[in-house]
Amino acid sequence: MTNKERVLNYIRDKLKNISDSDVLKSRNFGITAEDLSESLGISRANISHILNELVRDKLLVKLVSRPVYYLTREKAEELIGESIGESISLNDFIALIKKANRKSSTDIFENLIGYNGSLKKQVEQAKAAILYPPYGLHTLIIGPPGSGKSYLAELMYEFGKQIGKYSNFETLNCADYYNNPQLLMSYLFGHVKGAFTGADSDNIGLVEKANNGILFLDEVHRLPPEGQEMLFYLIDKGIYHRLGDAMIRKAKLMIILATTENPESSLLKTFLRRIPIVIKMPAWNDRPFEEKIEIIKELLKKEAKQVAKKFIISPEIITIMANCDFNGNVGELKSTIQLLCAKAFLRNYNTTDSDGELKIDITLLPENMKIKMYEENTKNKKYYEDPLIILPDGKEKSLEKYDLYDFIIERYKILEQQGFDKNDINERIELYIDSLYKHIINKFKSPNVKEIEKLVDKEIIDFSAEVKDFAERKLNIKLNDNFLYAFTFHLEALIKRIKNGQPITNLRLNEIRNKYINEFKISEEIVKMIQDKFKINVSTEESGFITLFLVSGMRDINEKKVLL
Repeated sequence: MTNKERVLNYIRDKLKNISDSDVLKSRNFGITAEDLSESLGISRANISHILNELVRDKLLVKLVSRPVYYLTREKAEELIGESIGESISLNDFIALIKKANRKSSTDIFENLIGYNGSLKKQVEQAKAAILYPPYGLHTLIIGPPGSGKSYLAELMYEFGKQIGKYSNFETLNCADYYNNPQLLMSYLFGHVKGAFTGADSDNIGLVEKANNGILFLDEVHRLPPEGQEMLFYLIDKGIYHRLGDAMIRKAKLMIILATTENPESSLLKTFLRRIPIVIKMPAWNDRPFEEKIEIIKELLKKEAKQVAKKFIISPEIITIMANCDFNGNVGELKSTIQLLCAKAFLRNYNTTDSDGELKIDITLLPENMKIKMYEENTKNKKYYEDPLIILPDGKEKSLEKYDLYDFIIERYKILEQQGFDKNDINERIELYIDSLYKHIINKFKSPNVKEIEKLVDKEIIDFSAEVKDFAERKLNIKLNDNFLYAFTFHLEALIKRIKNGQPITNLRLNEIRNKYINEFKISEEIVKMIQDKFKINVSTEESGFITLFLVSGMRDINEKKVLL
């Protein structure tokens, strides 16, 4: 062994267990050249030369002070939680450790959606299991596929690591070796040379690797009875042996198990009795609506970052997914969202605007979800109301402007695809438009002209104010203050569509004319005002849309929303 290797191994060995408290409280900052010279019997000059080489090789980090201290790079970066250069002042290094400590004081379980809601009890159980001395309480997590069992186990390890309790996390899906129990047992407990055909050398198992840490076994019901018995012995006595070896070995570890099955029928009762903590994860259908929305958003954010594109997501598609029964739970939801994003990406890729935003709407839904959303009674369902923007960096942003025509056309297309006749489509669109208008009027709670001017041309804002005054005088009414905000965006979208040659269709013009006689007449006059002001040709169908704005502006904006 060279002197360089001796120096590096010595520093690694001496500092392998150093913690942030050793640095901050015990003032153990690392190894000095003098320490190395005395311990290894190498001259100071040679030690200094070797240390400088190891720093240049990015194996050590130099803490500049008097005296100079050295740490292995991996240990230094572990302590501060970020990458580091070849050298840093001791004071700056201490400051970074304190900063990392402040970050680590955050509850790691806050990353779990529902940690303070539907999963509050599960989080409390998980924390109790980790905190219990000396190694924690062995835990069984039960739940349907895709309900977050593995993620909870990972968070439990991160929590244990955060409090300085665990250093290792080993995981095994027992289903991967279901058809080869011997290989499964070998992988779990290790084996000695000659234990079975093909065992050409000794091999350590996951139990040994997980010592002083956590061993996570997923799909544990796939573990054969003899494996459960060996695991029971490990849990009960803290000892085990490798396959083919009579030597008793000890392990200090916490075991987390997960299963989708009923443990009473799939696990040995003697084994099950040794598991003091049982955590039950809820299925997707049992999660509150608000948590479902957060999960959907989180998955969409991950995909936006993956493809580095801006997503514009229809509120309806979020509503449909939140109300859909996913038998595969969050796992199936994730696959569905990836499919939607892939379709949106392909649709965008095949256009000239391949670098633009991706629009995710209900036309991209799988056929079975399109059919289901019209077959089910939706009276008692909840709704997500606002179009959503997710930026390429994963940050969320609300859509501030609305093009009502896009929403209506999108809905019309999907109803056509499902084979509804024209009368049925018209009835459904009528309900949808009423609801959509009420929501948009209601959305803008505190209209502020200065804020609107950042989004819309002042000429359109001033004209919308004239329309509001005109309608109030003619109809002898008082329109809701939010009418100005909502109508301004609607007018901007109208002008844009006409200039781009996009059609404006109102399928229920006659119904609106007959139902709201006075309001419709005023709307026809407003259409003429728009044509004169902006020098554009506006179709008579627009009178129906403006009528709905007037009616919605007069209603109680807190009226309960009804959607399709």
